[in-house]
Amino acid sequence: MISKRIGKRSAFFVAACVIVQALPFSLQITGETGLSGKTAEILREANVYASEEPSSISPASPVLGQRFEIDGVGYRKVTENTVQLTDWADASGDIVIPEKAPGTGLTVTSIGDSVFRGKAGIESITLPDTVTDIGNYAFYSTPEAPLPAFELPPNLISIGEYAFAAEVNGVNSGRWDLVIPDTVKVIGRYAYTQRSDIQSVKLPENLTKIEYGTFCLCASLTHVTLGNRLKIIGPYAFYQCNLKEINFPETLTEIGAYAFRSCYMAEITVPDGVHTIGKSAFEGCYMLSRVTLPDSLSSVGARVFSYCKSLQAVTIPEGVTRLNAAWFESLPDAATVSIKGDAAYVDQFFCGEMDITRLRCKIKIICESEQTAARLYSVGHTNIELNGEAYAPEEAGLNFSDGVFRYTVINPQKKQVRLEGTAEGAAAPAGKVAIPETVTDENGVSYTVAEIGHRAFYENNEITG
Repeated sequence: MISKRIGKRSAFFVAACVIVQALPFSLQITGETGLSGKTAEILREANVYASEEPSSISPASPVLGQRFEIDGVGYRKVTENTVQLTDWADASGDIVIPEKAPGTGLTVTSIGDSVFRGKAGIESITLPDTVTDIGNYAFYSTPEAPLPAFELPPNLISIGEYAFAAEVNGVNSGRWDLVIPDTVKVIGRYAYTQRSDIQSVKLPENLTKIEYGTFCLCASLTHVTLGNRLKIIGPYAFYQCNLKEINFPETLTEIGAYAFRSCYMAEITVPDGVHTIGKSAFEGCYMLSRVTLPDSLSSVGARVFSYCKSLQAVTIPEGVTRLNAAWFESLPDAATVSIKGDAAYVDQFFCGEMDITRLRCKIKIICESEQTAARLYSVGHTNIELNGEAYAPEEAGLNFSDGVFRYTVINPQKKQVRLEGTAEGAAAPAGKVAIPETVTDENGVSYTVAEIGHRAFYENNEITG
């Protein structure tokens, strides 16, 4: 029954298309059929359907949304006075995009998706000043069709995802000192990823966010000028670029995960106002020797300065209370880390699997809070200084069991412990697990169970609540 209904509708639709083709051309364009009801509705539908493919005729006044072709160049009418460039059949040599679609009086204001993607043999591209929007993949480079660098129009507002990206690194040659006009407010994800010819970038003043992966894997990019209204640098924004320096604006509030991983800055100053630095944001920056973090900082992801092998000293602000895993893995032996605040959580702070012993013994940690010192000591760090004196209390780091669970003393002064997991020889817990509020060690000292270790019940699938 369904197929019959579809068949009848299709037959009627084809008939409608035939009727449309029989109508005078001006009638097709304007839609002034003089008909009403269902017939007029399907005629309109057929006319729109027919307009989805470029017309070989150059209409003097195309309807909104209609696609048409002039001398091998495709357009689509988007407003009463403007068109979008949708195709360029013979895209080779020097490409000069016209300000107006010839013979129509309609201004070209946008470049559609994938217009020049995969078009080999292009030597230069010139855009008119009227262009305000560049679509996704519009100038995407492939190994068979690398596209050249060119000057962006002065009134540009938005750049689409992958608009100037390259399929693989190294396909674009030459030098591109990229200047993005101040009029640009949006740059899409991965817009310039893997462009090996970009050596410097000046970002627009009006840009407030750098999207995910915008310039990642731009192997020749050494210098970036950020706009003074920028608030967010997204994840992977400059991942594995060759950046030698970076100056952050005072408006910045967030640096995303992996944003500058494996770059080459020697020093960075994160401005006051930044509250979040994501996971691995500066991991693998081998040349980084000096870091200044702001008092506004409250959240720092794991491995943020891991493998920064030249970093000698860094201060963690008071607002950061979660000391996440492997922040400083592979720091040099002589490095010093100062922690101002009260750590509410410590997770293998400095250590990766490869150099736990070295980091715990040789990296010097300077604390202003006994709670922080005790927590670090409880996970094995021994080179700790508290208020100018070495910190090594007998109770801190002490391990004991109540026959059911294992505990580690994390704050001797407040008598607090962390539940680490099941006691040796005890059966793994199952069903609903009751965590005690207090426990007593073998010497009769009572402690409050303040936290549960991050691997306390790892891979235990029998617990239901």
